[in-house]
Amino acid sequence: MVLANNRATQEQRTEALSLTRLPVGTNDRIWADIANADRLFITNAKEARVLRAYKDAVPPTELRFVSAVKAQLELWARLGIRTTLVEDIIKELGSPSGDPPRAVVILAGHSIDEPGRGQIRFPGTAVPDVTERLRDKLAKLNKSAGGIRVLSSAAPGTDIICHELCRELGIKSIICLPTRVDSYSTNTFKGDHLDDWRGRFLALIDADVERLQLSDTPGLPKWLQGTGTNEWERGNNWVLQLALSVGTPVSLIAVWDGKDIGDARGGTAHMVQIARAAGTVVVDVIRLKDGAIMAAAS
Repeated sequence: MVLANNRATQEQRTEALSLTRLPVGTNDRIWADIANADRLFITNAKEARVLRAYKDAVPPTELRFVSAVKAQLELWARLGIRTTLVEDIIKELGSPSGDPPRAVVILAGHSIDEPGRGQIRFPGTAVPDVTERLRDKLAKLNKSAGGIRVLSSAAPGTDIICHELCRELGIKSIICLPTRVDSYSTNTFKGDHLDDWRGRFLALIDADVERLQLSDTPGLPKWLQGTGTNEWERGNNWVLQLALSVGTPVSLIAVWDGKDIGDARGGTAHMVQIARAAGTVVVDVIRLKDGAIMAAAS
């Protein structure tokens, strides 16, 4: 027991030393400080200490940091973890002083079909039509709302098209990744058929499109293992809570084949399901059938 405690203490000292090596005020330092506050929350540190850690870590004028922290805290509250403390922290963080968007749009959709896919869903031939439909919807939403912010992941297909269109239209988008850029790239862009999409993903990263990151490592953290969820469902819930935490109208645009059960858990069908269950999210579906857009959305 003494050895274990000494090891834990040494790990904490090493982590603290690593934090001091990051320049104060940089994005990496802010995220590291937030991660430290999250660790204190999970390890049941004294409430006053946890509250101070979040207050010190989160810049009050930065909407992306405030929203990201609130979204994570709200997920914990939904799991019944230290709900009173969550309320206290969110109240203490308040609202960022920067101008919020008039509306938030979540964009989710199928990845591009792999070669030899048995049932065609989103083939490369459908990319031009999907791109045009998305361009039209984003432009109209941005104009009618007087400014939107778009949240989407960066999978090959719908997600990447979304961020490219936002750059074209002058709309601010945020890449929401479940893990670090390097591990996401390695695990998502597998196969020669995705080389072009990988290049487009890296171009968005090089263009410094704003991004948020849920975790430093792939998979679920220990405190979520055995709960029945998976990392992709967790990511969808996180993005939804990010959007709802801003406090402005939220809508979801989904490029979807309409099937309630997808290829894997945590896909587009799941995002549509939880958005509808939220009760306040307007869901707009670009319906795919047999590799083409249906004449009318449903």
